[in-house]
Amino acid sequence: MAAIAYAPGSTMTRRSVLAGGGAAALAAVAAAGGTRLPRIVDALGGPTVPAYLRRSSFTGLVGDRFELSAGNARTGSRLVAVDDLGSGPQMRALAGSDDAFALVFRDQSGRPRLGQDEMTLTHAKLGRFRLLVTPVGRARGGQDYVAVINRAPVPRRRGGIHGRAVPR
Repeated sequence: MAAIAYAPGSTMTRRSVLAGGGAAALAAVAAAGGTRLPRIVDALGGPTVPAYLRRSSFTGLVGDRFELSAGNARTGSRLVAVDDLGSGPQMRALAGSDDAFALVFRDQSGRPRLGQDEMTLTHAKLGRFRLLVTPVGRARGGQDYVAVINRAPVPRRRGGIHGRAVPR
């Protein structure tokens, strides 16, 4: 394996080499079509989060129609609520968070209930995206469905093996 020569006084640093490599990788992905670019940028700490994973994208859409589909089964539903995730102490800390919320949809079409599945949701403004959707209860004259989005960081506590942080 050949060693890389480093000249004293050079402006090349380990940081600049790593940053250049990351930029080159992003450029290669973008040149290849860039279909996964937002996920890669987000994984590298960038600000890109798809709109369908932010509460703020849904709060103004309550009452709007969404199509839910899984395989050949589909139904038209209305978004009836954008809710917080519960009432426990940890959930109360996330109240109103853009990262942790539940979407409640109501289908009053009378079609057979869809089972829990990763569904494709389609909306006029948000486009098409996939979420895990679960049927819950029965609404008057219809069926409710819920999708939970939780991108909140996992709280860590000390303990476990050798005092390392472990998920709660």
